[in-house]
Amino acid sequence: MEPMVRDALALIGCDIEPQPDKASDGAVICDYGTALLEVAGSEGTIKIDKLSQLTRNISSYLEKAKGKVKGILVGNPFCNEPIDNRPPKDTQKQLFSKELMENAEELSISVLLSIDLYQIVCEIITGKLGEKDKKSIQEKIFKGKGLVRLV
Repeated sequence: MEPMVRDALALIGCDIEPQPDKASDGAVICDYGTALLEVAGSEGTIKIDKLSQLTRNISSYLEKAKGKVKGILVGNPFCNEPIDNRPPKDTQKQLFSKELMENAEELSISVLLSIDLYQIVCEIITGKLGEKDKKSIQEKIFKGKGLVRLV
């Protein structure tokens, strides 16, 4: 899933740089800054451990004095369910755990749904979104914190 997410972010106008240590799923760069990417899929709710991995990668990046960096977590929760049944109906389950969402908000980490990113890609490919729209999406991702809905 990581290559598709990187391609989607490139399509909205971000530059993507692989990270040499392979800990991060890539560095995402645009006019609004630099962010480290973590892509996570799960058969259920995406839990705090995925955010923990991202925060470790951010700490490592900062230790190497590479400058200010943001975190972006792209999640594909309940990946075995049809898109219109995520989270499964008649359940109390959430797409992302409460702990993940609270910490992402506090740490100014943007959490994106893979299905939102897919929808944006479809709109770009069909010509419904132009360059101005892409810039607006970049800004939303880089200035957001917690769950950032793109659609």
